[in-house]
Amino acid sequence: MVAWSAFEYRTLYWFAGDFGSSFHKILPFFEKEFPLTVLRKILKEGNNMMRCATLRSIRLGCTISTDIVRLSLSWLRAAPSRELVVEVLSCCKVFLNHLSEGISTERRLHPLENLSVINEAINTPENLAKLKMDLLEAALEKITDTNEEVPKAAIKALEDQLHLPIVLSKIESVLEDEDSVFQAHIISALADCSNLPESLLFTLIVKLESNVLEVQEQATKALISNPLSERVVRMLTTTINHEDSKVQQAAMHVLAGKRNLPEDVRQNLLTKALKHIDGNVQVATLRAFQEGPDLPENVLQKLVASIDGENPNEDIVVDFLKNRHNLPETIMQALETKIRDESPEVQKFVLRALSRKEYLPAGVLQVLGSRLEHEDSNIRIAALEALEYARNVPEQILRIIVERLEDDDWEVANRAKYALWHQVRTAYEEAKLPEIILVDIAAKLEHPRTTVRFASLTLLQEILTRQPHQSENLIQKIAEKLGDNNARIRSQALQTLRYAAELSTTVLKRIAARVEDVDLKVIVEAATVLSRLDPEKELYLSEAVLSTVTAALDSNSELRKPWWVVNPWIRDVLAKQHSLSDTVLISLWSIVKRVQTFWWRLQPINLLSILRHSPKLATFASVSHGHIQTLVQILIRGCMGGHHIAWYHYENKLHLIIDDTVIKYDAACPCSVIQKLFPRQPDYGQRKHRNQAQYAGPCNGLAHGWQQLPARGETLGDEGRTEDRENEEIN
Repeated sequence: MVAWSAFEYRTLYWFAGDFGSSFHKILPFFEKEFPLTVLRKILKEGNNMMRCATLRSIRLGCTISTDIVRLSLSWLRAAPSRELVVEVLSCCKVFLNHLSEGISTERRLHPLENLSVINEAINTPENLAKLKMDLLEAALEKITDTNEEVPKAAIKALEDQLHLPIVLSKIESVLEDEDSVFQAHIISALADCSNLPESLLFTLIVKLESNVLEVQEQATKALISNPLSERVVRMLTTTINHEDSKVQQAAMHVLAGKRNLPEDVRQNLLTKALKHIDGNVQVATLRAFQEGPDLPENVLQKLVASIDGENPNEDIVVDFLKNRHNLPETIMQALETKIRDESPEVQKFVLRALSRKEYLPAGVLQVLGSRLEHEDSNIRIAALEALEYARNVPEQILRIIVERLEDDDWEVANRAKYALWHQVRTAYEEAKLPEIILVDIAAKLEHPRTTVRFASLTLLQEILTRQPHQSENLIQKIAEKLGDNNARIRSQALQTLRYAAELSTTVLKRIAARVEDVDLKVIVEAATVLSRLDPEKELYLSEAVLSTVTAALDSNSELRKPWWVVNPWIRDVLAKQHSLSDTVLISLWSIVKRVQTFWWRLQPINLLSILRHSPKLATFASVSHGHIQTLVQILIRGCMGGHHIAWYHYENKLHLIIDDTVIKYDAACPCSVIQKLFPRQPDYGQRKHRNQAQYAGPCNGLAHGWQQLPARGETLGDEGRTEDRENEEIN
């Protein structure tokens, strides 16, 4: 009881505070244990914001009881606020469904002892039926509300009750209202409902003839979103012959998107659409048929024949054929004939119609190959689009596409790049990219035009992504572009090398040299490539490479780069190395001592994490007297196993001990630093007993000698205090 009281208090407190507006997102997580007493108290005593949040949670599936339904019903009748009424209506669908099933107060919890008699009385079938009818009537009254949101919420609440005569008659009478705007709102709400009764669908068909465009559009939307019986389909078919072309267009749009139409209705519909004098009717029908089932071959033949250069709706016909991924062989032959014989204008339309086809006949491929060298750039572009997704493009045509990377027309060259990109993806899915194509693409790296070199690198990146193991010769050719005069090419070359499985020492040196580049993006890319090297594969960086990388960390370096941007990648480069030389370690040490607190306030822990990985620290920290003076240096030395570590309080200051070296620590306990450096060491209760010496490593009793007075040491400066504050935040 004490626990539940505390839980109830916290819940009400959260509702009263800033969490009230979003607590409905948190409440469902407690639904299996949320007590009904808390729900009742919130709904009865809370403000409207708290009530709305609770109702949203109930709608999402929390505990429901009959007294909560009755309380919601009273709000629905009294209408204290629009927001609360809408929330109650949103819950009505859940309420009505549970009332139909015969809900009980103890739906998800054990019944409360003092309410067991009341529960038995109010949950009789008669009382539940009356409560359901009262709720239905209250929701029906809200359909005629003047506020736009309330009628929509009421109809959505009654979605599962539309078959009831009382509900059906009310909605049909509302649809006869003289206010067309109100009609549109009601029909819009019906469009969001599924499985409308047949009588309502007939009423909506009549609304297609409305002079108000909004009413007509909403009726069309509602008919499209609902399954149609054969009787409704036949009635819509007669509407196609309506004298108003807008009504015809709406009816055709509804029918064309249905998959259960009789075959005679489908063919009759499309035939009428193609012959219709109103282009909007043709467009609406063809667009609707794009989402529908496959069409008979004779209908497709009519569509191909309509591409004659004079049809004002050729674009929609072409898009329709393009979106059909598999066309019959006879249709493909008809399209091939049009490419060979028709004018350039017609050829462009037909080539577009061949796009997105995975398999093209040999005759079509032959024609497309010749069109890649057509004098009209628009035809070359259309031919490239047609070949883009094809999976059976022969080698000789692929080589022609590679040559189109050098096309004088920028759009042709760009389209060739995308066509090859898709071909590379397809080829590696089926493991059949010809070697000669790879050679041709790599040869474009030497092209004088920047766009061609960039396209070649982009394609090679895709190839390396699919197949990282490539020849050393190819990797060397890509690495040579790191010295390109164009920064964009250098950056793209680095992005491409990122996916190579093996990088030689020569290539790594070239990459490391880019850390000194004049372009920031190139620096970041170079650091990114180096940071992603996998040390498990023994990819060690040379001393020269590591020295260059370390220099990039130094704000006083001659590089003078915005190192706070590059730093995370550089740091990862060092962290992934198995061994760091004395030179590199001393450089890092000097940087840490020299750098300002402001820039390194988030960095010390990360830097220590780098140094923790390096066994080479044994040579750097082998002497224990007189060489290690700062906390960073002591912790570096502590990275090696076998050292004794302890800390204690003296004169209101913390002292850290490693072996026989002591340092005063002015801030709080540095246990998070120790735990980070020694993740496998147990926690010996240092947080609980901070006034006693605690050990995070092997103990030989050394710490007891330091409990009275520190042997020697120094007070840590701003860097250490900042570091410790950050450690506390991490904890």
